[in-house]
Amino acid sequence: MKKFDAIIYDLDDTIFPTGTITKEVVKPVLEAIVNHNNGTLTEDKLQNALEDCYRHSLRDVAMLYGFNAKMYGEAVKAFSALKIDYPLQTYPDYPYLKQIPGLRFLVTSGYTGFQQLKISNLGIDKDFQEILIHDNEKSSFLGKAELFLQIQEKYKLKAENVMVIGDNPVSEIAAGNHLGMVTVQVLRSGVIKDETAKYHIADFNKLLLDHFTDK
Repeated sequence: MKKFDAIIYDLDDTIFPTGTITKEVVKPVLEAIVNHNNGTLTEDKLQNALEDCYRHSLRDVAMLYGFNAKMYGEAVKAFSALKIDYPLQTYPDYPYLKQIPGLRFLVTSGYTGFQQLKISNLGIDKDFQEILIHDNEKSSFLGKAELFLQIQEKYKLKAENVMVIGDNPVSEIAAGNHLGMVTVQVLRSGVIKDETAKYHIADFNKLLLDHFTDK
């Protein structure tokens, strides 16, 4: 059984189901996108973009669909004012994460204020050695790769002894693969299996049994 010195976790749709954020919470962001579309996207593409806002960072959605400057700028403003006035919950298997040995890091992409709001609401900030949020104009892949490398260098870790766990093949999985880390895709509901990840699991209990339990 291989030992890992550190585990880097994604937040959205890995630890926390983003679908549990109600439409009322993000309504101002979606309205800003719609109100300033001005024909930039067809109706079908616009609806797809709105749906993807629940699964990907606004930055990545804007880049993917080609938002005009006003769409993106007003959506960013709306994001900065979002509030969550009800308790969020992690996936039920979250307690198993705390049984997995090694340094724990949480690396997430998105607007710092909103990501911090979710983390604080979930009450998980004390469960990690460090929490890092990628919040700049670079793609999630590039941003996360830089943060992963920062962790590796700060803690003097070998890439092959670092496990990266997440759902998104073009974000944390791609970043981990790029750096030679061991990648694990969590197949939460709605997540499409991607063969670029070295391993695939249904939940953290499966990860614990398969990789961190003597057999």
